Amino acid sequence: MKNLILAPLIFLASVPQVKSASALFLLIQPSIRANGMGGTSVATSQHSPLSVSFNPAHLGFAASESSVNFEFYPVKTNWLPNFSEPFKLDAKALTVGYDLRRIYQNVPVSIGLAYADISLNSKYFVTEETGQIIGPFNYLQTVKAWSVGTALDYYFKVGLGFNFKNIKIAPSFSSVGGGLELLSATANAYDFGVLVQLPVLEAISKAKNKPTVSYNHFSPFIVPGFGFSKSNIGDGISYSGEPSSFPRVARMGISLNTGIVYRKENTQLRVFSFEWSSEAEDFLLKRNEAGQITYEGGAGKIGFIDNVLKFNANNDVITKRGWEINALNIVSIRRGTHNDPGGEVFYDTSGFGLSFIDIFRFARILNGKFFENNFFAFVSNHVDIHYEHSKISGSTVLDGTTFNGVTIKMFR
Repeated sequence: MKNLILAPLIFLASVPQVKSASALFLLIQPSIRANGMGGTSVATSQHSPLSVSFNPAHLGFAASESSVNFEFYPVKTNWLPNFSEPFKLDAKALTVGYDLRRIYQNVPVSIGLAYADISLNSKYFVTEETGQIIGPFNYLQTVKAWSVGTALDYYFKVGLGFNFKNIKIAPSFSSVGGGLELLSATANAYDFGVLVQLPVLEAISKAKNKPTVSYNHFSPFIVPGFGFSKSNIGDGISYSGEPSSFPRVARMGISLNTGIVYRKENTQLRVFSFEWSSEAEDFLLKRNEAGQITYEGGAGKIGFIDNVLKFNANNDVITKRGWEINALNIVSIRRGTHNDPGGEVFYDTSGFGLSFIDIFRFARILNGKFFENNFFAFVSNHVDIHYEHSKISGSTVLDGTTFNGVTIKMFR
């Protein structure tokens, strides 16, 4: 008789609502920036490719800022690093899009497409009754996602997005007559999301047909935002005809982004910005008294005032919040908090970001003659390269989990 020992997903399986679900790795936040801000991403103002995973409405906004965006982990993340065999998390995503205003000035619409590949690799240990190990076997969970999104910029900025996911888990194991059968499974799921932002001062300027208030080319900005998404909608995944439900989840969040921007001729640079975001999520998968799995509709038990605004968590709703301070669009510092009473998982997060190309843009403001060189002028106008880092800290099995990523944006 053989026994199966899989290093458990303690962090996820501790959540009562999802104990009967499969493909729990779909709940891991892949965005490095988001993980520095407590995991918040649904309503935040930056639209990196991996943020599309938790709210595809970011995609239309990303297309309005640059035509091509690529984000990847240069080194796999040791997820649950305190285990003797840490999980290996890898992620990469590409977005392409176009702002129609480049052709038709009166059509304030942008459209985008994206592809993401996220995987979690762990190990099965298969042993005899004597304790002799005949494994380990690699246990790979992957999701490949194709996304489409659009955004309208007319006073309000409104984005809508859709993710189609192909999920694969292999191999799993089943004991058959004392023997061992290796199984794999694939299934499809989808997400949808909405993101709304209001550039307050720009909207007032448009309404009054007057330029934004500025002083020596410096202008303030205030942009509140609201986001909602619903993820992992599908029939579930099954091995040998035994279905297991997906961890369907609703997320709702708000953000406030403010600061000062410098504009002169063809040069624009954010001198300083501060963003704060609060987010709540509810696992919509529930088990009734008869033991049957059901899904709640809408936003589940998320209360906008109690959970999102007041940041109150409970056994059904997880809350997250975080902030970021950015100087000269070059250096960002981030902090955040994650509260999950139902799973008894509480931790803090931290992170930072560095932009290499914005250093050139700042130098261009100080000395424009230096950028009369065509190469430097092209790079500073059309390319962004960012390095992102974040870390989870606290009395949880996730303590010490570190994320590193690189984002490349082209043709701004």
